[in-house]
This record gives sequence, C-alpha cells and structure tokens, in this order.
Amino acid sequence: MPVRARAQEDGRLIATRALFPARLETVVRQKTRWIHGIALQGWDRVAWTRSPLEIWMRGRDRRGPLTALVLSLGYVLLVLTAVLWGAHAAGLAPLLAVSPLIEALLVANLAAFAWRAAWRLAFTASVHGLSEGLRAVLRIPLANRVAILAGRRAVTAYAKTLAGRAIGWDKTPHESRSMNEGLRTGAAQIGIAGSAPRLAYPSGGLPARLSVGNSRPSARNRTGSDAGKGLAAS
Repeated sequence: MPVRARAQEDGRLIATRALFPARLETVVRQKTRWIHGIALQGWDRVAWTRSPLEIWMRGRDRRGPLTALVLSLGYVLLVLTAVLWGAHAAGLAPLLAVSPLIEALLVANLAAFAWRAAWRLAFTASVHGLSEGLRAVLRIPLANRVAILAGRRAVTAYAKTLAGRAIGWDKTPHESRSMNEGLRTGAAQIGIAGSAPRLAYPSGGLPARLSVGNSRPSARNRTGSDAGKGLAAS
C-alpha cells in the first residue's frame, strides 16, 4: 500500500535517500546488476502475463537492454550525420534528401527529448535547487553512456548463464559519508522514538542492516547467511 507523507517542519516529501557511487566504473557495475536482475533474469524466471497492465509495467522494468541498443544506434547515426554534413560543407558529398515522414519523426523525437529534459530539470530543481536541476540536464549524455555500457555488460553476463555458468552479481561498495546523520535527521522529522537509527556497515562497505531504536536483529537474521548475501547483492 503506497504511503505519501511529508515532514512536519518544512513539508518536504519523505523518501528513501541513498548514496550513489561516484566513479564511472562503479556506477556501470551497479546499473549492470539492475539490468541483469530485473530485465534479463526477471524475464527468464517470471516471464510475462496476459494482462495488458502487467505487460506495460514489466515492459518498463525490462527495457534496459533495448534502451542500450537504441541509444547506441542513435549515437552512431549522430556521428554519421555530422560526418556527412562535414563532407557536404567541404564539397565532397551531396546533402541527402530527407522525406517528410523522417522530418516529422525527427521533430517528434526532438519534442519528446525537450519534454523529458524539462521534467528532469523541474523535479531535480524542486528538491536540490536550480543549479542541480541544470546539471541533471547536462548529465544526460553521461547517463546515456552508463546505460549503454551497463546494457552491454548485463547482456554478456546473462549470455554466460545461458551457457551454463552460475549467475554472477557485480558488487559495488557504497561510501557511508553523512548517511548516519541523514538517518538521524529523517528519524527526528517523522518522530521515531528511541535512539537514532544506525546504519551498520561490514568491512566490505555494503549496508548490513538498518536498526531503529534499540531493536536487535532476530536469530534468523543473525544466522541466515543466505539473507545476508542476498542483501549484499541488492
């Protein structure tokens, strides 16, 4: 059941906040895990249903590999177009004629991109300020690069499982900088009684458990190694 709640002090929406990796290689590994698990392994294990709504929702979750392919082709066409324009400007090749249908598709794609960029700016700026909203738009090419690299890596990993190998999940360490302080602030805003929440990290740097108040993990959580491994891979 979805819950929509706002903090009492400033009215901001209460949401999950986590530290995202800062290095490109680590970001690619994390997105690879998402695409491999949700898109490919989810398709393989859960398959599809006949419900149109379920197909729509699962299609949105599993579009990662297709998105990587479309983005790759788009950038290849962008480079070829620039080369052809340069050749035409140098008098080495004629300018190719574009049909009205292609022109309409290009205009529609440009309008869709502008719409997406505007909402990206608006939502980011509403939470982090206008400067971060502008940076979010400028980071679109970098996000596309991450999607392409992660899509290729995820498809390669999935192909290895089809060949009989065990599923391998890329582990990504997360820095705990200011995370505990953020948890204490969030707990104070929503009025959690007891001691401040604590985020415990093992030596590998991945979150182990989130405890609120003075609660202790159950015996099952302390002894269930499979559950711990599953959390570390998430």
